[in-house]
Amino acid sequence: MNTSIEVNGDAVPVQYTLIDRWTLAYTLIASLALIWHWSDLTLSLQLSLPLAHGLVLYFLYSLPAIRRQGTVCQFIGDWYPYLLILVFYSEVGELNRAGGRSFDDSIQQLESWIFGSQVAMEWIRAWPNLLFSWLANLGYSLYYFIVVGTPMVVGRMVSHDAGQRLLLMALIAFYVSYTIFLIMPVAGPLYQFPQADNIATRTGTALIVTWLLKVGDAWGSAFPSAHVAVTTVLTIGAFLEHKRIGLFLLPLMILLILATVYAQIHYAVDALAGLLLAGFILMFRKRLTAGIHNPDTPRAN
Repeated sequence: MNTSIEVNGDAVPVQYTLIDRWTLAYTLIASLALIWHWSDLTLSLQLSLPLAHGLVLYFLYSLPAIRRQGTVCQFIGDWYPYLLILVFYSEVGELNRAGGRSFDDSIQQLESWIFGSQVAMEWIRAWPNLLFSWLANLGYSLYYFIVVGTPMVVGRMVSHDAGQRLLLMALIAFYVSYTIFLIMPVAGPLYQFPQADNIATRTGTALIVTWLLKVGDAWGSAFPSAHVAVTTVLTIGAFLEHKRIGLFLLPLMILLILATVYAQIHYAVDALAGLLLAGFILMFRKRLTAGIHNPDTPRAN
């Protein structure tokens, strides 16, 4: 348990939290990947990425002092990873593009061996269903609200520490996925197969997802599906903390998992790997989050 002081009636940690340590560990991994790909990068990235890493490391070093500055700084100290995961995700795409490696052939062979076909390419073409596409893409497009909102809502409705436990489990899913992306880049069916063009791809929610992928996708980040891993961890983790929140998220989780394959974003193997990663994290959740104080507070149902 971290030593804490009172700031405006709230207990503020003055040591580094588990979230800080996991974030530092991934930052160091990403720094090694940056060094590895250094010669492949453009000059602008050779200058900007090391600077970004230096700023992140300085920020992490300063977190105990930042948290002592009051309520607003404590909020920043609790939820800062939401900004960093976007930066890290973008960096993954830049490093993988610079490296130019792809393990899609191996994943496609595994896909055929397990499922008997390339599901991501064939499913939407064999069954272009308007309603299903609208619902599935809606679930996928709500991913960002699930990621940000779930730990915060649980933190509000159950306890601050419950929200931090959920955030930590989601971050572990992110950081493990990002590490795999850097070691074994897989572009995914979004880049490997021709895009389908039928009624299922022209729904409003499908067009929103297409736009989100166009502006925010990172090349080489298909296996495992971080979307599936993080959403599953948050949904089941939320259910364990507050059943009604978990039940509310459950249909969105199912739709998102289906959409990753139906919308030709991930191979089915990617989604399966994301589920396995989430299952591993949930299986060991008590051990992984043991450093976050668990108060004797009744849990809401």
